[in-house]
Amino acid sequence: MTEQMEKANLRFMKPVESLPIRMRERHSFYEGIVDEFVESGLKYAMVNDMGKKPITVAYGLRRALEKRGIKSIKVCQIKNQIYLKKLG
Repeated sequence: MTEQMEKANLRFMKPVESLPIRMRERHSFYEGIVDEFVESGLKYAMVNDMGKKPITVAYGLRRALEKRGIKSIKVCQIKNQIYLKKLG
Protein backbone atom coordinates (compact mmCIF):
# COMPACT_ATOMS: atom_id res chain seq x y z
CA MET A 1 0.00 0.00 0.00
CA THR A 2 1.11 3.51 -0.64
CA GLU A 3 2.12 5.79 2.19
CA GLN A 4 -0.89 8.00 1.51
CA MET A 5 -3.24 5.04 2.06
CA GLU A 6 -1.47 4.03 5.26
CA LYS A 7 -1.61 7.56 6.68
CA ALA A 8 -5.29 8.09 5.90
CA ASN A 9 -7.36 8.28 9.07
CA LEU A 10 -10.52 6.47 7.97
CA ARG A 11 -13.33 5.55 10.34
CA PHE A 12 -15.83 3.87 8.00
CA MET A 13 -13.67 2.17 5.38
CA LYS A 14 -10.30 0.68 4.70
CA PRO A 15 -8.16 1.17 1.61
CA VAL A 16 -7.67 -1.64 -0.92
CA GLU A 17 -5.32 -1.90 -3.88
CA SER A 18 -7.94 -3.29 -6.29
CA LEU A 19 -11.47 -4.70 -6.46
CA PRO A 20 -12.08 -8.45 -6.08
CA ILE A 21 -13.17 -10.40 -9.14
CA ARG A 22 -16.83 -11.42 -9.28
CA MET A 23 -17.28 -15.15 -9.18
CA ARG A 24 -20.73 -15.37 -10.80
CA GLU A 25 -23.09 -13.45 -13.00
CA ARG A 26 -25.73 -11.60 -10.99
CA HIS A 27 -29.32 -12.58 -11.63
CA SER A 28 -31.73 -10.71 -9.44
CA PHE A 29 -34.73 -12.11 -7.67
CA TYR A 30 -36.87 -9.69 -9.67
CA GLU A 31 -35.52 -10.93 -13.00
CA GLY A 32 -36.89 -14.35 -12.05
CA ILE A 33 -40.36 -12.83 -11.61
CA VAL A 34 -40.07 -11.12 -15.00
CA ASP A 35 -38.96 -14.41 -16.60
CA GLU A 36 -41.93 -16.25 -15.12
CA PHE A 37 -44.38 -13.60 -16.36
CA VAL A 38 -42.94 -13.59 -19.89
CA GLU A 39 -43.00 -17.41 -20.08
CA SER A 40 -46.55 -17.59 -18.72
CA GLY A 41 -48.03 -15.72 -21.66
CA LEU A 42 -50.49 -13.97 -19.33
CA LYS A 43 -51.77 -10.48 -20.09
CA TYR A 44 -52.15 -9.55 -16.38
CA ALA A 45 -50.71 -11.08 -13.22
CA MET A 46 -50.67 -10.21 -9.54
CA VAL A 47 -47.30 -10.67 -7.86
CA ASN A 48 -47.49 -12.76 -4.68
CA ASP A 49 -46.62 -11.12 -1.35
CA MET A 50 -42.84 -11.30 -1.08
CA GLY A 51 -42.57 -10.11 2.51
CA LYS A 52 -41.23 -6.80 1.23
CA LYS A 53 -42.83 -3.40 0.91
CA PRO A 54 -44.83 -3.11 -2.31
CA ILE A 55 -42.86 -0.05 -3.41
CA THR A 56 -39.62 -2.05 -3.07
CA VAL A 57 -40.99 -4.89 -5.21
CA ALA A 58 -42.29 -2.45 -7.83
CA TYR A 59 -38.93 -0.68 -7.99
CA GLY A 60 -37.04 -3.98 -8.32
CA LEU A 61 -39.31 -5.16 -11.12
CA ARG A 62 -39.02 -1.85 -12.98
CA ARG A 63 -35.24 -2.04 -12.73
CA ALA A 64 -35.22 -5.63 -14.01
CA LEU A 65 -37.40 -4.62 -16.99
CA GLU A 66 -35.21 -1.60 -17.71
CA LYS A 67 -32.02 -3.67 -17.47
CA ARG A 68 -33.34 -6.06 -20.10
CA GLY A 69 -34.80 -3.35 -22.30
CA ILE A 70 -38.34 -4.76 -22.02
CA LYS A 71 -40.85 -2.03 -22.79
CA SER A 72 -43.85 -4.26 -23.44
CA ILE A 73 -44.50 -4.93 -19.73
CA LYS A 74 -45.72 -2.39 -17.19
CA VAL A 75 -45.52 -2.60 -13.39
CA CYS A 76 -48.58 -1.25 -11.56
CA GLN A 77 -49.15 -0.74 -7.83
CA ILE A 78 -52.82 -0.72 -6.84
CA LYS A 79 -53.83 -0.70 -3.16
CA ASN A 80 -50.52 -2.10 -1.88
CA GLN A 81 -50.53 -4.91 -4.43
CA ILE A 82 -48.18 -5.23 -7.41
CA TYR A 83 -49.42 -6.23 -10.86
CA LEU A 84 -47.65 -6.91 -14.13
CA LYS A 85 -49.40 -5.92 -17.35
CA LYS A 86 -48.41 -6.91 -20.87
CA LEU A 87 -48.88 -3.96 -23.21
CA GLY A 88 -50.18 -4.24 -26.76
